[in-house]
Amino acid sequence: MRNSLKSQDADFNKKLLKYVLFGLIMAICLRYIPSNTCILDSEVIIISAISSITFGIIDMIMPSIKVN
Repeated sequence: MRNSLKSQDADFNKKLLKYVLFGLIMAICLRYIPSNTCILDSEVIIISAISSITFGIIDMIMPSIKVN
């Protein structure tokens, strides 16, 4: 039973890290790619959070498709 809990914790931490990294990448892209307009820091944080949460929800609903 303990091994199963450790495995679930490791899986949760791995997924959480994936979502946080995705949000960070979104924030960096939103901050440095647009050259014509200035995006406020609060807008960057909101857009990054929404995209990261959306990615997490989609990943929980359809985690992966394995093709054999």
